[in-house]
Amino acid sequence: PFRQMVPSLQRVPLPIPFLCPSREELVKHWRDNVESAPRDVYPMMVCTPMPTIEVFHGVGDGATLESLAAYESFGRPVVSERKERDFFSEISWDSLGPSSTDNLAGLYYPTASLLKEMPDEACKIIADAARRCPASATLILTPCGGAAADVPKDATAVYHRDVKFWIVAAAGWKASTFRSEAAAREEAVAWARELRDALMPYTCGRYGMLGED
Repeated sequence: PFRQMVPSLQRVPLPIPFLCPSREELVKHWRDNVESAPRDVYPMMVCTPMPTIEVFHGVGDGATLESLAAYESFGRPVVSERKERDFFSEISWDSLGPSSTDNLAGLYYPTASLLKEMPDEACKIIADAARRCPASATLILTPCGGAAADVPKDATAVYHRDVKFWIVAAAGWKASTFRSEAAAREEAVAWARELRDALMPYTCGRYGMLGED
């Protein structure tokens, strides 16, 4: 049966020079965790304009809060907390963003890249995009593969089952006292498209992110 509440570890490292790992180091560490983690561990990373949030979900039948302790040793996060979390709510960010209301109102533009491999050059591109993340935008790094890769690629409409990484640029925007909604939208959408285009040499496809382009 599907477990909606799962063991989870959430860590919040701040990219402070000489004190905490840089954004590029955090991205590389996430990549390495995705490649080495067992199938019952689902590592995510959410990059916002300031903090980077690492989340490890235990999704297997035998997953426990104690089994996630191995992922607590990297860096010096300001928050590190193990507890049960709503897995469905956490992964809904990929498609709905932090607010489905904003999505339905047309204030949310997602685009994404699927990568089979993530070399250091791609990590640097992603880290730079995280550093330049607009105020209402989010960069979401999620793993792929696992049991999905056991199914033949041509068995379903979801072809890219052998990719390892799903990089989602979730651009949001709001009008402010000093900025129009149109100007905020232009900046946010340009940021998302620039990241997608920069990752194109490493990208094997897109899935789930629909738009005019």
